[in-house]
Amino acid sequence: TDKTDGDDDEEAKALIRRRTTTSTGPTIPTPTPVDSGATAGAEKKDMSKLVATETAETGDVKLATIFVCLGWTSIVTGTLSASKSLHQRLLRATMRAPMSFFDTTPLGRVLNRFSKDIDILDSLMQMTMRVLINTSFSVLATIIIISIQTPIFLAVFFPVMIIYYFVQKFYVVTSRQLKRLESITRSPIYSHFGETVNGVSTIRAYGVNDRFIRESDDRVDRNQMCFYPNAIANCWLQVRLEVLANCLIFCAALFAVLAKGTMDPGDTGLSISYAMNITMALNMCVRMFAEMENNVVAVERVDEYCGVESEAEWYSGQKIPDNWPNKGCIQFTEYGTKYREGLDLVLKGVDLNVKEGEKIGIVGRTGAGKSSLTLALFRLIEASFGRITIDGIDINQLGLQELRSRLTIIPQDPFLKQFSTLRPELIFHSLRGENLSVGQRQLICLSRALLRRTCVLILDEATAAVDLETDALIQTTIRSKFSRCTVLTIAHRIHTIMDSDRVLVLNDGRVAEFDAPEVLLRDTNSIFHSLARDAGLGQLCNLSNNDVSWNTASPTLTSCMTDTVMVWIPSAFLWICLPYVIIDSLRAHRYHIPWNYYNGSRLITALTLTMVTLIDFILLLCREFKWSDSPTVAHILSAGVYCLTRLVLCAVFYTHRTSGVHCSGIVWIYLFLSTVTGTFTTAVYATADDMRQSHELILYVVQYVLTVILLLFCSFADRLPDQSIDGSDGYGDKANTNHKVCPKEHVSFPSRLTFNWLTALVLKGWRHPLTLNDLWAVRSVDRTRNVFRYFNKYWKNDKYMDRHELTAIGLLDNKDGIKCVPDTNKLGKKLRNGNIFMVVCKAFWWYFLPPGILKLLSDILQLANPMILKFVLLLIGFTTSDEPEWHGYVYASLFVFTNVFQSLITTYNTQRMTILGMRIRTCLISAVYRKSLILSNFAKKDTTTGEIVNIMAVDCQRFSDLLPWLSFLWSAPVQMAISTYLLYNELGVAVFGGLAFMLFTIPLTLYGARYIKSFQMRQMKLKDKRLKTMNEILNGMKVLKLYAWEEAFIEIINRIRSKEVSLLRKGGYFSTIFICIASNIPFFVALISFGVYIAIDSTNVLDASKVFVSISLFNLLRIPLMMIPNMINGLIMTSVSVKRLNKFLDFEELSGYVSRDEDKDMVLVERGVFTWESVDDVRLKGNKPCIDGLDMKIRDGMFVAVVGSVGSGKSSLLSALLGEMECVSGRVNIRCGANIAYVPQL
Repeated sequence: TDKTDGDDDEEAKALIRRRTTTSTGPTIPTPTPVDSGATAGAEKKDMSKLVATETAETGDVKLATIFVCLGWTSIVTGTLSASKSLHQRLLRATMRAPMSFFDTTPLGRVLNRFSKDIDILDSLMQMTMRVLINTSFSVLATIIIISIQTPIFLAVFFPVMIIYYFVQKFYVVTSRQLKRLESITRSPIYSHFGETVNGVSTIRAYGVNDRFIRESDDRVDRNQMCFYPNAIANCWLQVRLEVLANCLIFCAALFAVLAKGTMDPGDTGLSISYAMNITMALNMCVRMFAEMENNVVAVERVDEYCGVESEAEWYSGQKIPDNWPNKGCIQFTEYGTKYREGLDLVLKGVDLNVKEGEKIGIVGRTGAGKSSLTLALFRLIEASFGRITIDGIDINQLGLQELRSRLTIIPQDPFLKQFSTLRPELIFHSLRGENLSVGQRQLICLSRALLRRTCVLILDEATAAVDLETDALIQTTIRSKFSRCTVLTIAHRIHTIMDSDRVLVLNDGRVAEFDAPEVLLRDTNSIFHSLARDAGLGQLCNLSNNDVSWNTASPTLTSCMTDTVMVWIPSAFLWICLPYVIIDSLRAHRYHIPWNYYNGSRLITALTLTMVTLIDFILLLCREFKWSDSPTVAHILSAGVYCLTRLVLCAVFYTHRTSGVHCSGIVWIYLFLSTVTGTFTTAVYATADDMRQSHELILYVVQYVLTVILLLFCSFADRLPDQSIDGSDGYGDKANTNHKVCPKEHVSFPSRLTFNWLTALVLKGWRHPLTLNDLWAVRSVDRTRNVFRYFNKYWKNDKYMDRHELTAIGLLDNKDGIKCVPDTNKLGKKLRNGNIFMVVCKAFWWYFLPPGILKLLSDILQLANPMILKFVLLLIGFTTSDEPEWHGYVYASLFVFTNVFQSLITTYNTQRMTILGMRIRTCLISAVYRKSLILSNFAKKDTTTGEIVNIMAVDCQRFSDLLPWLSFLWSAPVQMAISTYLLYNELGVAVFGGLAFMLFTIPLTLYGARYIKSFQMRQMKLKDKRLKTMNEILNGMKVLKLYAWEEAFIEIINRIRSKEVSLLRKGGYFSTIFICIASNIPFFVALISFGVYIAIDSTNVLDASKVFVSISLFNLLRIPLMMIPNMINGLIMTSVSVKRLNKFLDFEELSGYVSRDEDKDMVLVERGVFTWESVDDVRLKGNKPCIDGLDMKIRDGMFVAVVGSVGSGKSSLLSALLGEMECVSGRVNIRCGANIAYVPQL
């Protein structure tokens, strides 16, 4: 170097002190440069200093990593502790909620809190918090360093930050409301699904599958109405934040160029390299802040239910005799109650006295207040006035646990679940109710009541599902085992309470009659007499000269450049995209747009431009063939290309009008490129008079002006066509003026590009709360039914046998893919399993490919920034050079161009991935719902409603979560390869030392991914178990409260939740260590590469340009290295979900053995053998069928009664006729055209 040794030493110290960071990891040191003119001793001394410095830096990084790891670990611990605590509060609040809460709140809404909202608290919250803290400190460090190096930067920074503040303020408020609406509209999906599963037999019997599918699809579409604007709001924010951040990058580079000669190159490199990272950091900071607020909505939703009004205290604190009640005297005194405030009274002034050991039958018509009376006894509804005493103690003075644990009830809906309040030796583990009939479950409930041995027993229509013989047995058991107990029996079968001591007849919530049954029967005017009489009811593209274009203070373009590149670039773009334009026009399926001032003026302008271009081309041909001054071949060729391209442009305008396409991004980009290149060409022509003749210059200027006018035209949108060819308006199924059209559909391409069409909604949300009426209808192409119909074409072919074969045997309905009646003689073939991931790839690859290619282009373009930084540092470092100053302005502008282009590509990619993710999630939810409608009862044993809700809520969402990471599969290797090549140009073979270390870490990454997958699998199993149990609890809440089992079930759920949180905590700790190690890999790669570079040759000098360019490249190398673990993690979680989806979607379906042929008999069963188990279990394992060798003929008009003892197969017979069982052999036919009505037990 030209500097002295002392200067070298000072520079070395300064370089050692400087570091650069990225937005997501620890610092990377700048090693000391080595003086090539130093002696061997000095070299050895400098090397020792370097080694010592690198050792110290390594120690700093290790210490920083430890602190970061500890900090992230504390985040994992804190968020999981908060999640566990909130879950406990939610669980306890739900268990303590009064029955009126469950009467008015859909169970799916409650279950959504326990599934999706708790999942956000478990996983998304800690990740969002970690990225937010990391990016916040990164932004702060970046601002401090740039401000120290270039203080004038603060004059730009603060105004930009003010704009930042208002942009994020508008966004956050609206985003939070959209997130809340999305959460609210998600719950009805699960509620409807739960109701469908519970009544699926009835739905199938009545043949109303389509109606329920439409209802489910409508609810999913309603959720998409909120999901889509919420996701697009992120793109709206990203465009605005990155434009502001690019202004900061431009200013940092511009100020560095202006300070040339006064600013050290190292300081310049440090400042610009930090500024290059601020775009991502600021964007992520604001987005994570907004995401954190959105995630807090989950906390808000959980906390909402934590604060629901609870029942009375479980324990009163007063002394109650251990044997209370020991007599069973019950007295109602002027008692009145209602289910909740605002409703009418259901019991009105009830006065009655039940004596010790008395057997009371309670009857009355539907709505008379019979069940309300029992709910009042257990205080599931509280008194509005009056009181109830049991053995002289007012039950309002008791705690609910004290009361309910001392009363016994056999409810209407038998609820079976193994629990901790009974001794396990008293209950057979086999009797847990998976395959027991309703009557058998009712008998187990009776046995449970016997084990409690209380003095007060309430039977709430307990024998409604059993046969008369079993009913008699139950009555006998009650009389003998509960002879000394007070028994209140609510009955529809009058004869079951005929042996009661007295009969209580309720009417409109009042005591109408209360006397001995025989007395009431004798009174022909009594209500009891009429009930007895009416008993038995049922319900249910040598272009440049550097001396002219670059190495000069007055640059200009060569004629070759203006005649070729400036023409061919926009033209090549339009021709390349022309096939897409044609396909897009053919797919529009809309009526033509009527002629109007806009499209008429636009087409006239385009035709005028084409005519001027054609005149210019003809004049060029005349110069070539008739005049002496021949133009260049490039000039003629370019003019010809221009003519053809503009003719195509006119055709595109006309085709778009006739196809109903109101705006085109491809046309706008072509005109924009033509305007930009035309601006340079016009400027060159205006300053170089020898380039073109005067008439040619005039013609070119006219063309340029017309191009600008066309660009302005296309910056606005044409009007929309009235409707589609198929009669739909693009939103509804048919033209409907009531649908609110999404603004994106009628705005121009620039508005779409910048998402300006969403600004009105963002401002509206900032001003006042948003409602569903403020949102737009879902487009027809995004509607659930249309998306699923397209998806199902691939799902059928992949999942089942040949489509034509399936249709031939009747297994497919071409409309919706719902199973229908097959030929039973062809059912021997097994259907082969399908892979839902491959089906999704086949169905949606065409939508994923364009953004995937653009993502690759964006990642490659990102590598231009280190090269631009290198040129800036070289410009500033050589103060005596003759390089013109305008080069610096070009470099600063290039920074902005590359980053803006990247931003636009990124937001476009985000938008496409959002829509794609929404479509995939939609069709998967719809597939799961449709599957549940045709799921066999045998397959239902392996799953529950809670598990399927978890599949719909979590597993279907995994595909959408994976999409942003999936493009790294091909973009990351390309980015890493180009970065390595550029690093090799800077450091030579030294870079391979760092790469060797990088390759060494790959097995560790794979091991970590495998370990995380095991945690994921185990945690999902525990989550399924928890939601399964929670679903059973919610469905049996009434019985659970009646038996005072809340504490026992809270303990069961908390045990499962503790195991789940323990796994989440271990997985979080391991992921934290794994990510910290992965984030340090680029540092050690840079350290090893710089060390090897200095060690292998004493002439190697690490100057500012080499250091900061290399570090910038290493930082770019860091991005794919850091994203790969996240991508692997996403792939792992998605693979787990794919397995779960495949398992569920491959469950056995109804075989459809019931034929609907024309027959003389209305119902015909021939040698029918039916089972609730698998057919193979009967045929191969010898298991006994439920119905064996049944022959039955029922003619038109016959009234047939089916009788038999409990468990004899009465309900199974009806299920067999409805096709709900598995047919081992035989034939079932129901006459064609006959409608079926089905009234189930429950």
